[in-house]
Amino acid sequence: MSPEKNHMNRKLLLPLLLVLVCLGSACKKSPDQPPPIICYGPGLAGSDADGVKIIITSFIKNLPSQQYTADNLDKLAKDISDKCDVIAKVPCFNCIKTFPSMTELIISFPNSTLQKAVDISYTASNEMKVVNVH
Repeated sequence: MSPEKNHMNRKLLLPLLLVLVCLGSACKKSPDQPPPIICYGPGLAGSDADGVKIIITSFIKNLPSQQYTADNLDKLAKDISDKCDVIAKVPCFNCIKTFPSMTELIISFPNSTLQKAVDISYTASNEMKVVNVH
């Protein structure tokens, strides 16, 4: 092979290798990174109660602890408020006297009269679970 052709092949090989390395590293998904949560579109403001349950459940799963405590529900409300540009509040913890008891998470949307109430209760292992959206 002539020196010119060898030099030309090296010039083509370097960019090709660089592209392959970049593509290979971009496709790897970190197992520690949770999937993104979609707040908008048919998300939180949508009329699909099951869709809202899925979104709130995703937020619960992303918390450091999913235990049904006042502190964790406050963290949940803050996380939703911060990431979705809404106002999420927990007026009182465990104050809906059903069996099992529940806590209501109120989500308000800026520049709108729309509000959602999300009823959160607990499992047998005392982990938060979404029961209802209204």
